[in-house]
Amino acid sequence: MRYYQFARPKDPFNWVLKLSASAGSKLCFVDDARRAATPYVVDCHDLAREQIGDRNFERQFCKRRSWCESHCPDNHEIEPIRDHRGCLTGRRFRFACAGDATLFKTFFG
Repeated sequence: MRYYQFARPKDPFNWVLKLSASAGSKLCFVDDARRAATPYVVDCHDLAREQIGDRNFERQFCKRRSWCESHCPDNHEIEPIRDHRGCLTGRRFRFACAGDATLFKTFFG
């Protein structure tokens, strides 16, 4: 047996995902189960780096993400919106509570 066969893990980032999942982080893709848990959707079609520029995108996205983390830390998801060619055109914010989605749309709609 060679050194690299037992010294290097087979999946080098698997431990990062396990550690972040145990800490409550949401690094993985939004799957059907997570979509079912967050049925209330607010689409932000203009929230794309290519459309509004880097600085403006970072400012707006961070503001919306921090609002979600402070008002509904465990029951929201953020996923990208893509067009038919696969180009990123915006972000979709998903919430478990209709009230959270309404407040988000009121502030950022």
